Amino acid sequence: MKADPKLQLLHSAIASLAKAMGLEMLPETLRDSLIAHVLYDGEYNGVKGKNGFNSFNENLITAQEYTDLVMAHCSTKIANFNNVPEPGCDTFVSVKLCEKFETALGC
Repeated sequence: MKADPKLQLLHSAIASLAKAMGLEMLPETLRDSLIAHVLYDGEYNGVKGKNGFNSFNENLITAQEYTDLVMAHCSTKIANFNNVPEPGCDTFVSVKLCEKFETALGC
């Protein structure tokens, strides 16, 4: 069994992502909902959860796919919250940012 995600570090990684995007951070309640939605079975705006952690834990997706899943959903939700189109990931993703998410997710 793989390690549980480190939620405090994940909150920090999401904040770093918003900063890299040059956008306002999601409020804590939305971050909690987003994390529950992408990692587990929580609903976000009426959409059923993605169960990313279980899929990764059961080796249905790779560590890279798991990280990409979480980062993609976070960047989309941050852009939506700020009422702006989502910028291309090549404009804000860095190795350091990816490493923050990988560490938080236990990859």
